[in-house]
Amino acid sequence: MTSTLTALLYLGLFLSQTVSTEKQNLSKPIIWAKPDFMIPKGKQVRIFCQGTPEAVKYQLYFEGHLFLQQSPKQHGRRNIAMFHIPAMTPLTAGQYKCIYRSKKLWSNPSDPLDLVVTELYDTPTLSVHPGPEVTSGENVSFYCRLGTATNKFFLLKEGRSPHPQHRYGNTQVEFPIGPVTTAHRGTYRCFGSYNNHAWSFPSEPVKLQVT
Repeated sequence: MTSTLTALLYLGLFLSQTVSTEKQNLSKPIIWAKPDFMIPKGKQVRIFCQGTPEAVKYQLYFEGHLFLQQSPKQHGRRNIAMFHIPAMTPLTAGQYKCIYRSKKLWSNPSDPLDLVVTELYDTPTLSVHPGPEVTSGENVSFYCRLGTATNKFFLLKEGRSPHPQHRYGNTQVEFPIGPVTTAHRGTYRCFGSYNNHAWSFPSEPVKLQVT
């Protein structure tokens, strides 16, 4: 009896370690959107999810709920699923994640992808003080103003990852930056917003020159 019990314990430990190893080897997928994470109202967007080469099924989740399923396609050595949203609206803007299945196991979810719908209401104006041409070491402030009262503003620098600065305000907010360096050079736009995923039209661009 003792030897049988010992054998069963070893078998259980072996199976547990095997399953644990399989789960550890099933890495989380990568998720991204094209043409961008900001989509004008009514325009299409494609969401891509990339798992391991052995992935056989992908699922896309929107705000924690199953949204779409898709079989993968091979792109060279990459195993990718593509999910198509034909027209972006406030109802399809929000946070997405994806998972994939390999054999009988499902992966952990991807990092979150936040999609924003834009061009929903008025256009803000963006200005920079003391001016668009400053010297390295100076302090700079961007001012974003919207005629229609809102509660949140976003400032984006073109070419950066989708982590915009934000400030709470009614019709105008200040985005202080500085002391500036040449890394702050670039083109900026701002948006007004009623929530994190529904934004106004973009402001006209403001180009900051740092010498």
